[in-house]
Amino acid sequence: MLFHSWTFILFFVLVYIVFSLKENSLWKRNVILAASFIFYGYYNPLYLLILLWVIVFDYCIVAAMDKSNHKKKLLLLSIINVILIFSVFKYSHFIISSINELFYTLGFDYSLGSPNIILPIGISFFLLVSLGNTIDFYYARVEKAKSIFNYASFVSFFPSLISGPIERGYRLLPQIEKWPKINKIR
Repeated sequence: MLFHSWTFILFFVLVYIVFSLKENSLWKRNVILAASFIFYGYYNPLYLLILLWVIVFDYCIVAAMDKSNHKKKLLLLSIINVILIFSVFKYSHFIISSINELFYTLGFDYSLGSPNIILPIGISFFLLVSLGNTIDFYYARVEKAKSIFNYASFVSFFPSLISGPIERGYRLLPQIEKWPKINKIR
């Protein structure tokens, strides 16, 4: 769903109407979370699994860091997770081409087939948002999200999910956990 399409405009208007039905923070968070998953799954529902993996993995890492003396090792796990996901989806063609070139240089008459992986839209944004929050927690710049649903709403926030900006947890998470009341302009 592209931002400049009629589909997105209709989607946004519907989300805004449903979002505005109640002043309850839990309602607003759930509407944003559902809208974000619908928005991301619109292109390819299977890529929701990657988004869910990143959310659950980093939420669990931060929860473990909160109770552990091995924060640096846990942070390293999060960084490795991001590198592995990037390697598979962004750099697999480059890696296989390099291995094939190495085989050719060494005189082997063998080459690996080119992977047929389509790059998920916005993967860099949600990976870096989640990793950034984990790093911020490590350096005590942000508190742990109060629930996995709040964290999921933060990482998958649809207005910035596929085109940024890469938002920081200390700015957006408090707003998701307690939606600010919007006063009418007089």
